[in-house]
Amino acid sequence: MKWGHFISFLLIVLVVQSCSKNNVKTKKKLQHKSTSFLIEQLQKNELKCDWFSTKLAVAFKSDKMSDSFKMHVRLRKDSAIWISVTYYSVEAARFLITPDTVKFMDRKNSKYFIGDFDYINQKFNVELDFESLQSLILGNGVNISEFEKLKTYPSNGLYHISSIGKRKQKKADKKGDEKAKTDVALTVSIHPETYKVTRIILQDFKVHKSLKADFEKYQKIDGQLVPEETKLNIVSDQNIEATIEYLKVTLNKPLKFSFTIPEKYEKMD
Repeated sequence: MKWGHFISFLLIVLVVQSCSKNNVKTKKKLQHKSTSFLIEQLQKNELKCDWFSTKLAVAFKSDKMSDSFKMHVRLRKDSAIWISVTYYSVEAARFLITPDTVKFMDRKNSKYFIGDFDYINQKFNVELDFESLQSLILGNGVNISEFEKLKTYPSNGLYHISSIGKRKQKKADKKGDEKAKTDVALTVSIHPETYKVTRIILQDFKVHKSLKADFEKYQKIDGQLVPEETKLNIVSDQNIEATIEYLKVTLNKPLKFSFTIPEKYEKMD
């Protein structure tokens, strides 16, 4: 396995997989709902918990390779995100992420990294911060309000929110530089009964990338809907298809976040 590709893919998975919910369609003719109503319903039906843990089985293939791995994810709301990645039952990488710091251990090459989201965003050409990553891991989806010119319409038994235009710029970075808006097209499909995201399609015209995620199964844990299976299709420098299975999900059980860097590990450049 190419570990540089693996880590890049892992970050993409974290951003996307956690939108997953329910893809059961209904033939019932739907009445039009406003964008503000649908966004309010999405927020009302978000997964709510103080502690969260899950085990994921990820199988993927790209233009150059195919492989699979497991991910163990633990989260304490607004405090920390811990991720352990195993490859054939051997830990390959470990992350500990807080609002201010990103820590990473590469077990294969005995190296480590301590930095922040600015470095991650530049390295992997993504746009992440702790709050958005936490929301996504909990299955609470993308922040639709970041997109301009939103339109809502019913079709094929689902509600759809779409945007073709500019994505609103986020807050300035640590240097005070404003981030430019990006040309994107977004379509989010929503189940009319559960108000969960069933599909998301995102196209970035500037960098010629697109992503489609189908959220095919869900499960009820402690009275709340959480993901069970997600399928991804990513078109970028290389095409990626992936299936993500949620093997176990636990809510509101206190967790430990062990992260000790061995003395022999070298710091990454």
